[in-house]
Amino acid sequence: MSFFKFVILMLILGGLYYYWNFYSDSSSGLSISKNSSGTNLNKFIPVVMPNETKTNHVMILAPANCSREEARRARELADQLTKLGIPNSLISSVSFRFTKEQEQKMQQTANILNGKVPIVLFNGLGQENPSTEMVVATYFSSR
Repeated sequence: MSFFKFVILMLILGGLYYYWNFYSDSSSGLSISKNSSGTNLNKFIPVVMPNETKTNHVMILAPANCSREEARRARELADQLTKLGIPNSLISSVSFRFTKEQEQKMQQTANILNGKVPIVLFNGLGQENPSTEMVVATYFSSR
């Protein structure tokens, strides 16, 4: 009987470990999702912005070699933002210039750029594959 209790205890501890590592944000206790690179999928994070970026303008990045589905999602996001009167542009490439002090932010930027398309950049914030609602909320809260 004690072996059975030990197995149950190990399953509970394993479940708690899994939950803690994959679904909790240690700073707020909120349930979140993360991608394979560790980027928080529920919010925009600080990033280095590409050269020649306009303020209060949403940049939607869909690389030329992305899949048809990714390109469709990027076009739909751009169309929805345009209908809402949010200035945006759909682009296929970006270039960056950054300083030594921005190296950590550049790593966060690289994680997002290597994520799921479309990539959205806005006023120093970035996110991979956000919903229209997330983009709209970020746009109005950080203007």
